[in-house]
Amino acid sequence: MKIKKVDFEKINDTLYVSGKSSTVDMGYLGGFLAYDVGCKNIDSWKEWINDPKSESVSSNYSHLEKKGNKINIYWEYDYFEHEEEAESFETTVEQLNYILARWKEVCEKKPKKVIITRDGDKVTVETKN
Repeated sequence: MKIKKVDFEKINDTLYVSGKSSTVDMGYLGGFLAYDVGCKNIDSWKEWINDPKSESVSSNYSHLEKKGNKINIYWEYDYFEHEEEAESFETTVEQLNYILARWKEVCEKKPKKVIITRDGDKVTVETKN
């Protein structure tokens, strides 16, 4: 299985922009983190993720659906315009909590570059200055 990745570049102290992604699904994760989560909305997204009653939500960039322990992140336009064909970044509640915890560290440490990789079910978040 090929390792997938998405890169982020620091624009200013509170904004990271998703750069290149190796696959569409990693691009959806990148868009979600850069444009919906940012550095100010981490805790509110964690609340939604961990609320067992929450099933779906749309934001500026993304549409998220949760079924049990699985979460799918779609690009909102694709989801609503081409629902049957929409690709997604599929993950678990635990894995997305891990990603958001690491994203919070990114926002606190403010590195110049962030690289998120996925090898099968394992996701890692690496930073570079």
